[in-house]
Amino acid sequence: MIDLKKALPFVVVAAVVFGAGGFFGGQAYAKSKAPGRAAAGEFRAAGQGGRGAQGPVGASGARRGGLTGPGGFVIGEILKKDDASVTVTLPDGGSKIIFLSEKTQVQKTTEAALADLAVGTRVRVTGSQNDDGSVSAQTVQIVPAGMVR
Repeated sequence: MIDLKKALPFVVVAAVVFGAGGFFGGQAYAKSKAPGRAAAGEFRAAGQGGRGAQGPVGASGARRGGLTGPGGFVIGEILKKDDASVTVTLPDGGSKIIFLSEKTQVQKTTEAALADLAVGTRVRVTGSQNDDGSVSAQTVQIVPAGMVR
């Protein structure tokens, strides 16, 4: 028969080892399935479920590459266009077809200044997170009402 007093430390150690392995294995699995992850230290804030833009800025000011997130949020460069759709590149080299209709609103932003930032203004920020949790902004985009939930 097994002496429970002698077996208890082995059972506790086994439970801790399997628990830690399951936790870290789950973390690794979740990271491998996460779409459009930013580089380490990059702050992303782009509305509900959004991802900050990545990639170099093109001549038109649009970011190259593209990101997609929950709720149909996509940022990227238009690769192809026809009367009913545009195709946008994604960070993994793939693409996403975006269907357009008469109800689709097309908007563009113009350059603004620091003085245009006011309390209550909706913004989309991309930058680097500092050690204290604050962010050093690379870009701050003023977002029209209705664009960020």
